[in-house]
Amino acid sequence: MGLGAAAMALPSASNAARASAARPNIIFIMSDDHAAHAIGAYGGRLAKLNPTPVIDTLAADGVLLENAFCTNSICTPSRACIMTGQYSNVNGVLDLGGRLAPENQALAIEMKKAGYQTAMIGKWHLKLEPNFDYYKVLPGQGSYYDPSFREKGKGAWPNNLVKMTGHSSDCITDSVLGWLKGRDKTRPFFLMYHFKAPHDMFENAKRYDEYLVDVDIPEPESMWKQPDFGSIATRGYNDELVPYIGTSIGRRHAFRNYARNWAKDADLSGEEAKRQAYQTYLKKYLRCVKGVDDNLKRFLDYMKAEGILDDTLLMYTGDQGFMLGEHDYQDKRWMYDESQRMPFIVRYPKTIKAGSRTNAIVENVDYGPTMLDFAGAKTPANMQGRSFKAILETGHEPADWKKAAYYRYWMHLAHHWNPAHFGIRTKTHKLIFYYGCTTDGRNRTPPGWELYDLVKDPKEVNNVYDDPAQKDVVAGLKKQLAHLRRKYKDTDHAFPEVKHIVEEFWDYDEEARKKAEAISHEYAERSKRPRGKRQTRKAAGGWIKPQPSKAPLKEHGGCKEISRDALYQVSHPGNAAFNLDNAFLLSGDDPKRKPHAFHSAEGADRPHIIVKLDKERTIRFLHIRNRRESFHERAKGLTVWVSRDGKRWKEIWQAKSVEPEWLVDAGKDVRGAYLKVGLPGRGTLHLNKMTVFGE
Repeated sequence: MGLGAAAMALPSASNAARASAARPNIIFIMSDDHAAHAIGAYGGRLAKLNPTPVIDTLAADGVLLENAFCTNSICTPSRACIMTGQYSNVNGVLDLGGRLAPENQALAIEMKKAGYQTAMIGKWHLKLEPNFDYYKVLPGQGSYYDPSFREKGKGAWPNNLVKMTGHSSDCITDSVLGWLKGRDKTRPFFLMYHFKAPHDMFENAKRYDEYLVDVDIPEPESMWKQPDFGSIATRGYNDELVPYIGTSIGRRHAFRNYARNWAKDADLSGEEAKRQAYQTYLKKYLRCVKGVDDNLKRFLDYMKAEGILDDTLLMYTGDQGFMLGEHDYQDKRWMYDESQRMPFIVRYPKTIKAGSRTNAIVENVDYGPTMLDFAGAKTPANMQGRSFKAILETGHEPADWKKAAYYRYWMHLAHHWNPAHFGIRTKTHKLIFYYGCTTDGRNRTPPGWELYDLVKDPKEVNNVYDDPAQKDVVAGLKKQLAHLRRKYKDTDHAFPEVKHIVEEFWDYDEEARKKAEAISHEYAERSKRPRGKRQTRKAAGGWIKPQPSKAPLKEHGGCKEISRDALYQVSHPGNAAFNLDNAFLLSGDDPKRKPHAFHSAEGADRPHIIVKLDKERTIRFLHIRNRRESFHERAKGLTVWVSRDGKRWKEIWQAKSVEPEWLVDAGKDVRGAYLKVGLPGRGTLHLNKMTVFGE
């Protein structure tokens, strides 16, 4: 009886097909940094360029969400929020260094339990192995051209690398179509289809080089005029921090601005440089967007041809928004709407009305519960998000639906000089508190508050926090913000220094304002110092000593390690506050704090490292390890030169492609006392480890 009962319990192929039809296939499509205001269906200044005709058809056939927000506008944390249904402070992925263990990838796990076959293809960026039935994911950020992927079934993670030829958007779509064609067609499927584009360091497919070439891209007014924007936290006392906060389009930011990349002519006025940099920036960005949109047409054409398009729940989003010149900013991270808002479009004609819209506030922690709801699965108790399936299908918000989005950015002054902050966003107002420090209370910038009336000021250019007429609004929003911080368990008990600063500046009385002024002056003075002064273990002449190591010297091909006691110099040091482990580059020990031991200043001309050996030697092999977790594509064109005197250089090798690591065979007759490793043109160099072998 047991055998017969078991046999009867197994579904036949026809029964499985009927079960599949009863529940939708679910495809979650996500691009990287695709802002809502760069999608035609959202309107705005770029809509007339018709940048996304295919994505716009999804909105015409489904529902567009006007108030979808990320809770932490940076790649890795946003993806972790989606996978876990938890805020960053709970899932533990606070910043780009975060990682999500397979057992914590709740969305994929619950979809499997619900009977779905699961696949993850494209940009993953959560470091550890995806817990899907099938995956084919970029290592870290991945490369725009000729990308490598880690593919399930091709060996043990992380050595299961396969390489494809072409642009990443095309390769990712090819991989998606390949998986769809080979899937088990008797079962419903859950697919995460993630583009790398249009992430910064833009590289479009060559076929788009002429796209928009003769078009003048409309500019945001706030790139030029916003006299009441910001606060002491983002501008400094009497604007003394304007050159040091927030990567700029024009020349405003002293260390990181797009004019240095794309408007280098010294004869250009400041206004001319900003206009030229903006036009170049937007065209590069939109050419990458065009590649995403065209690939979605290929994908949708396949779905139609197979006859499964209308049986499939399609979601399109970006992992966060992106600043496209607004406030003279670029990148994301900010709580301003262009960065905080995510595009979110859902198509499922069986239950969702075509051409509908909703202004309900949803957050990326709600995406997982919503997909599980469509799959007929329950939301796990440890997910903090909530399904908004009913809102998508009816257009009506439940009476108890959330009235505000919570936001927190943790990566204080990392990469784009954004101060750490948190805040609350309702349908009518936004309150932001910049507490301005690292998680251990260091590298402080002035704390400050900003309030924007989104009804009167949707572009967020007038900070009305100090307007006496807003006193009650401020008090009410602070009370609501404090409630959400308790509700979401983001009370900084694990970060006592931060907790103290938050409490000290919460009421923002005159004493607190005076303290903020003093912090502003101190940070302004620090920022005026030459970059790179805080790097560790400097020797005479600006040389950096390797970190001492007791690890045994390595050997390769019969040659000994000869770089352990070498010195090195960097041509363009990056922000010294984030290079405290530089001295590990040649050490026998790995960097303890970061996935790289060296990175150069952003977009430098021919960035390089010069290694000075103890004496002239025969140099045979050089092992170079790329940054381990992301930005591999920044080593494009990596080159090695050798010199006997440090003045006359001979090129001995150039990388043919971007790889996680390279082993350079210099040949038997190369002698020198100096090695130079770098890029032959403009770029940003990230390296983790270098080891030289010779005699």
